[in-house]
Amino acid sequence: MSFKYALVGDSLQWVGYNIFEDTDTVLRTVKEAGYDAIDLPGNPDSMDGADLKKRVADAGLTSPEVQGAWGYGHAGQVRNLAAIDDDIRAYGVQYARDCIDLCV
Repeated sequence: MSFKYALVGDSLQWVGYNIFEDTDTVLRTVKEAGYDAIDLPGNPDSMDGADLKKRVADAGLTSPEVQGAWGYGHAGQVRNLAAIDDDIRAYGVQYARDCIDLCV
């Protein structure tokens, strides 16, 4: 995969764009702004990886990364891989596995 400029997809929410609410508009806007790629947020519960991969390609972009949402403020959940609490740690591990499956 070769690209020159990638945009972090989650950063668009700060200016009113949500990749999950209006996917094709966001992808078209990213391409028109001169980017070659978009890093996608890792949200396995609300993403269809195959569909999103096709839409990214149809927009003339690539996706070099699926970003993990680890911080509480970012994820709205506790996903701590180093937590002392077994349940919290297990939840973080499962989230990581789900993101890997999403990438595949």
